[in-house]
Amino acid sequence: MNTNQMKNYLNKCVRCGQCRSVCPVFEVIKEEGAAPRGKVFISSLLFAGELSHPGEANNYLSLCLQCRRCSNQCPSGVPVHRIISEARSRLPGSLPCNILYNYLLPSSFLKERAVGLFQMAQKCVLENLAGKTGILPRWLKDLPIHQKAELPPLSSGHTPSRDTVTYYPGCAATYIFPGIARAVLTVLTQHGWDVIIPSDLSCCGFAHETAGNAKSKALGANNYSILAKSSPATIITSCPSCNLALKEKFKNGSAAKQIVDISQFLMQNNITWDINVRLNLKLAYHQPCHETNPASKHLLQRLPGINVIDWKLETTCCGGGGIFMFQHPSVSSEILKPKAKALKKIGTRTLATTCPVCSLQLRRGLQDSNIEILHPLEIIACNLAGHPNEQAQYHN
Repeated sequence: MNTNQMKNYLNKCVRCGQCRSVCPVFEVIKEEGAAPRGKVFISSLLFAGELSHPGEANNYLSLCLQCRRCSNQCPSGVPVHRIISEARSRLPGSLPCNILYNYLLPSSFLKERAVGLFQMAQKCVLENLAGKTGILPRWLKDLPIHQKAELPPLSSGHTPSRDTVTYYPGCAATYIFPGIARAVLTVLTQHGWDVIIPSDLSCCGFAHETAGNAKSKALGANNYSILAKSSPATIITSCPSCNLALKEKFKNGSAAKQIVDISQFLMQNNITWDINVRLNLKLAYHQPCHETNPASKHLLQRLPGINVIDWKLETTCCGGGGIFMFQHPSVSSEILKPKAKALKKIGTRTLATTCPVCSLQLRRGLQDSNIEILHPLEIIACNLAGHPNEQAQYHN
């Protein structure tokens, strides 16, 4: 974002306060500096070189989930989330954040090593800490971190009856919830698509972009270069944040590709179900802030034997926000609390959501319940031939 663009955006903000009514953070903190318009004002001082307390500004600017609710609500069309990201780029990040964004997330090698270390810690250290001290939350001890999912080459056993598509799994479906990737591949191959997952794909860079970290450009450029050369015209995602990141990259590029969420893709192609398989499942749905299309919920509603409950807080923010839950755990927990309380009251044993970060956050709030949290495709794959985790196959 150049200086003139930034000035234009800042001048468009009339401080009406409409953004405060939709900001999950302001709802908890009730301080003007934590409100979106307060962050816009702090950013204007930063860009003008008039900021007297950069440390305090850094704290307030970190109090943003990047949910984009303020930008979507602004009557003047101010992209508040972009202003905050740009302001963050002008301030020094903390050492843990710099390690995460500059080294860990961009590197498959380091991610695989970090996963191995975390698994070892879970077995040798975290379990003892949780049991003896009660300090460590159960959701962290039981965090389902995995080594990079190694799936066999595609062998659908037949000539694809539909087409070949590209799948971008992202970091979470590769290292934390590989069942999502396997379910996506199961559903696609069982319904006649062949699937390509190109090698050497990077983190989508969404977290870097929102943090104002410069690595986002290199990560985006790498993915664009690889995916633009991939022959299929359709690129499928299973994470709403990855979907946004790829769409924004291809919007500014010359390659003509359709970036589409897996549920939306299946709806567009009128996927049919095995009516003889009835799951007999009552579930609730959580809509992530970055999910711009309700296809996932609609797809679940079409499944035989599925009863999707409508509930009041379905679309409210859960307070995850990438690393926000670790930077500001108390604020994050307060945002989550009413949602978790409502879920426990409605009497469901299953919660579906498409966002891995939301899934991790909701595990925090529901750790003392028996509610299972699944990606919609994990549920949909069960309609085919039972458990999805051993069926999917793809080729590089």
